[in-house]
Amino acid sequence: YRSNQFKPSPFHIFQILMKKSINHIFFGLFIVILLIPAHGMLIDKDWGNKCENRALSDQLNFSFTKQFLEDFDLYVKDNIGYRNSLTNVNASIKFHLFNSSSHPQHSVIGEDDWIFYTDNSDNILNSYSRKNTVSQEELKAKVKQWETFDSTLSSKSIQFLTAVFPNKSTIHEEKIPYNMRALKRDTPSRTDQFVNYLQASNSPVQLLDIRDQLLHQKNEVQNYHKFDTHWNEYGAFLAYRELCKAMGIQPYELSDFDIHYVEFSSGDLGRMAGLCNNRSIQEMIPSIN
Repeated sequence: YRSNQFKPSPFHIFQILMKKSINHIFFGLFIVILLIPAHGMLIDKDWGNKCENRALSDQLNFSFTKQFLEDFDLYVKDNIGYRNSLTNVNASIKFHLFNSSSHPQHSVIGEDDWIFYTDNSDNILNSYSRKNTVSQEELKAKVKQWETFDSTLSSKSIQFLTAVFPNKSTIHEEKIPYNMRALKRDTPSRTDQFVNYLQASNSPVQLLDIRDQLLHQKNEVQNYHKFDTHWNEYGAFLAYRELCKAMGIQPYELSDFDIHYVEFSSGDLGRMAGLCNNRSIQEMIPSIN
């Protein structure tokens, strides 16, 4: 029966060798994947851009305590190799392909890649959706406080002025994503409540409200950053001009300055969206000198 035993063909032998080679390749890749983060932590720790506005865990003191386990977990999360670069790639893919933010609890992506602040720890969503309105009693108490300030300062020949400087979402509402716009109630905003109350009560308090100026000018010149919470230099100039007028000071005119456009990268909202690589989002903004 020996002559009838199975003799593998050269093709069968090749298949066996290839299967073993593939297993070895996958095992090698698995080891490499495990070692890459360690390489980033031990050898190339500063590779990648750091953009988080917080202090990362930078040291680890060994001890046989539960606190050490918690500190170790935080340390690894903050310092694992190439973390910043990988999170930036993930954020860039979400931003450019899916028009979404990696951290929607902090920021959301609107029309034409505009980014808006949504962290409600600052009450921003309640402000936009008009859930932060105040009662008549609260209005009366706050205006009474302002009137006391105004009276005290007037006796010392000091002008008292209350100013309203609007959020980006108030001026560029058309750029806000639809799901955020749907939150807005059809009621007066908190600012409108104070404006209307001051007018109805004939209060001596002087209120500076520049919303109309910013809304009127936004179609001519962009006055807020696309990737930052703040207004740009043109928006700041409009606020400066109206403030000077309210204080009885002759302001400079735009024609008194040299205006040119410069490249502006990222911004605080870009970083909140996980876009640490400044080259991934850019815009041209006015510079007034």
